[in-house]
Amino acid sequence: MSIPLKSPRRIAVVGLKGGVGKSTLSVLLAGMYSKSRDEPVLLLDTDPTFGSLLLRSGVAPTHSARDLAGRGDPGDLAILTPYLARSADGAWVLPSGLDPGESARFDEATFVATMDVVHRHFAITVTDCGAGLSGGLMRQLLSGAHTLVFATSPSVDGITATYAGLRWIAERGFGALVANSFVAVTAVRRRDLPVDLAAAAKRFDGLCRGLISIPDDPHLRAGARIDQSELTEQTRLAMLRLAAEVLEAAQRA
Repeated sequence: MSIPLKSPRRIAVVGLKGGVGKSTLSVLLAGMYSKSRDEPVLLLDTDPTFGSLLLRSGVAPTHSARDLAGRGDPGDLAILTPYLARSADGAWVLPSGLDPGESARFDEATFVATMDVVHRHFAITVTDCGAGLSGGLMRQLLSGAHTLVFATSPSVDGITATYAGLRWIAERGFGALVANSFVAVTAVRRRDLPVDLAAAAKRFDGLCRGLISIPDDPHLRAGARIDQSELTEQTRLAMLRLAAEVLEAAQRA
């Protein structure tokens, strides 16, 4: 994960519905990049439904994306940092809103105006997207991403819907993005798995870069602030693999 970056890279974490681990993956990815690299990393929340990113990242922000949108590039990261929260892992955090009402007003225009302000000051931006794939906001998110992490549950319907979702994105002009993206199957248990992940991985061959399983983890299952030191070794290694492969894909884009 220490590979040099030629320019700022943007990673979007998406999913068809809530509760599949988008925020968890976003917090873990941003934290791992921040801990392993010298450059600043931004964890950007674009979920208009006031999701769980603030809880999972353990921050208490005083400003939201709307406070920065439209201000223009300040020219110096030091001018931005008073508007940002920072996680224990060192990632800078910018929420879509400080309450559900403000998050609900986060739209395509807010995203574009926010990125105009923050984009060039962060080597890596990990974006926690809202559920679903349609709409103007999601199209802007896809247009600006170098790679996707598509979160899904370890179930037959989850895998099937994810395959259809990636095909749907590709058919709308984002074929290269989909080909450079990953499926992250979250909360995978060793026993009684309802889907054959090896067979599922073969199904995604030729569509995206691959399928990576993230084990079920008691610490992540609790739904509270994420502390990387509390992860099981299996989960930590799986996330390190995902983080490294995602960043390499983003660099190649």
